[in-house]
Amino acid sequence: MKQDTKEAEKIKELLKEAQDHPLMKQIIAEKEAAILATRTEAAKKIESAKKEREEVIPKLQADLEAKEAKYKSAKEVLDGAGGEFQKARAALSGESYQFDIAIRQHEAVLYETADPRIDKAITFFRDRFEGLRVKDINAQQRTGETNLYAETKEIFTYSNVAAIKNALACCRAAIDELEQMKLTPDMNAERIEALQKGIPDADELTKYTGGKPLPGSRDFNPLHLLKSDDQLSWEIGKIAEKFKKVMRR
Repeated sequence: MKQDTKEAEKIKELLKEAQDHPLMKQIIAEKEAAILATRTEAAKKIESAKKEREEVIPKLQADLEAKEAKYKSAKEVLDGAGGEFQKARAALSGESYQFDIAIRQHEAVLYETADPRIDKAITFFRDRFEGLRVKDINAQQRTGETNLYAETKEIFTYSNVAAIKNALACCRAAIDELEQMKLTPDMNAERIEALQKGIPDADELTKYTGGKPLPGSRDFNPLHLLKSDDQLSWEIGKIAEKFKKVMRR
């Protein structure tokens, strides 16, 4: 135990002698000088930043205040314009609604007092439309000249599909026109008669030209480019669907 105490005292004496050594004093002095230089530089930068802030911040504050005043002024104008806009929109909506109500009321009078011959004509065209919708398609084929170079024979197809489509479109347009006729004070009997007489002939055949390969020639059939009967029937069905939508309005 005494030995440990002696060694500790010896170490303490050695450290004291080392601190009193000129080289150690020089190292400590240099370290303190470096710390002082760092602190002095930091203090200078703080003073420089404070001085620059005193110059910059007031200018930015003044600019902010000026823009804030301008913003408040513009906001007041905008708020006022927004209120006027809402009033104008409400006035437009209200007046438009009133006009629509008045127009519908007057239209109701015209519909209720329309000449019964108009409804009779509409029924005529609706019945004709339904009859055309289920009308059989008439398709005929005839052969023409033989092209030996192309190894094909002309095929002429005659069909009433186009005529049916034209007649359906005519009936649909006539119904639309007759519905509008209810909104006119006078009934145009001549126009109704013209519409009824103007339905195209649904039996009129349209000629389509194609060809088929001769026996033993290359297997190519241009008739494949023509619409099939199923496709044509489907198109007529779509026309009928559009008509029903119009009738439900």
